[in-house]
Amino acid sequence: MATKGRSTVADESGEECAPIDRLKDLPEVHQRCYAEIMDELKAKVLAMYGRSRHGGIMIRGVPSSLLDGVDLMTTS
Repeated sequence: MATKGRSTVADESGEECAPIDRLKDLPEVHQRCYAEIMDELKAKVLAMYGRSRHGGIMIRGVPSSLLDGVDLMTTS
C-alpha cells in the first residue's frame, strides 16, 4: 500500500499503513511527547559543543551517538 512514493510501515497487527510525515497529523498527546523528546535531544546535542581555548567552536563526541542503542524500527 504505497502512497505518493512513500514507503509503508506495519502497525501492531502487521497491517501496512502510511507513515505520519507531518507533526500536525499526530494527536495532541503525541505532539506533546514528540516536543518533549526533541527538546531533550536538542539540549544533549547543544551540550556537546563548547569553546576552544582560542575562542572557536568545537564539538566533543559524535551527535549521532545519542541514538546508539535506540531501535528506530520498533513501534512504541
